[in-house]
This record gives sequence, C-alpha cells and structure tokens, in this order.
Amino acid sequence: SFNGIDHAEHEDRLKVLREVHRVLRPGGTFLFSSHSLNVFPFRFMLPDVSWRFPFRVLRFYGGAIRRWLTLRLANRAVDAETVRAAGWARLVADAHNYEMQIYYVRPAEQLRQLREAGFTSDAILDSQGRPVVDADESRENWLHYLCHANSIGQPATG
Repeated sequence: SFNGIDHAEHEDRLKVLREVHRVLRPGGTFLFSSHSLNVFPFRFMLPDVSWRFPFRVLRFYGGAIRRWLTLRLANRAVDAETVRAAGWARLVADAHNYEMQIYYVRPAEQLRQLREAGFTSDAILDSQGRPVVDADESRENWLHYLCHANSIGQPATG
C-alpha cells in the first residue's frame, strides 16, 4: 500500500508493524512506503515546468505558492524541533484537500520501529526505487522501506 500505514495513529501503526511481522514467515519480505519527516517544515518548491507554455507555468507556480502557504498555515502550531526530537508527527498534508493528518517519520525512527517489531531493514529506497545513501539527509517526500521478518525469538539486527 502506498503510504497506507501513514493514516494509522501512532500506537496503531506500531501494532500494524507487529501484526505484519506475525503473519510473515521468518525471512518473509515486507515493503512499504512512508512520509518522511525530513521534509518538515515544508519548503517552497517551484514545479519543474517548460517555459514554452508561459500561462501554464504561471498557473503551476501559483498552485505551488498556494500549496506552500496552506501547508505552513495548517501546521503553524507544530514546533519543528519538538517533532524532530520525537522522531514522528501527525501533520496536515495536501492530500484530500488538506483535511487529514498524515503520519510523518524520521528514517532513523522508522528503522527503530521496525527493529522493535522484529524486522531487519534491507534497504531504504527513494521514489524512483534507487537506494538512499543517507536517509536522514534525504529530502524525499516519502521513502520505501524494504525489510524482512526475523525468525521467531531472533533479535533484529539491522
């Protein structure tokens, strides 16, 4: 599921990870994507569009400005340093007309959650499926976690 786990509350998310581990055979593969907290506070980013169509560029730039302002206003009460220290936060995102909160997690925190649930991480991938060298520095909106279930009673190592 593409970012599906990000719609669960924090405790429910941890339960989901444990349940996935429970139903997988030892060594079974688990791949999921999650929003990265590294993008918060949300930055203003101009879309990459062709200047061959100047009115389209203006429309896309106007939409980018509106998106950035809406995200900043919707999350204005969230302290970036507090959520960075926690490693996760539920933030208003642009999905569904800015009407829902989505779980964002730092890669190091996501790896910790996976270890606690009994998984070993094999790779963190970007949106193009390429391995991410330094996930804690990545500015990707979401990351894909490829991991496998450890044997029952075997501690997670990765």
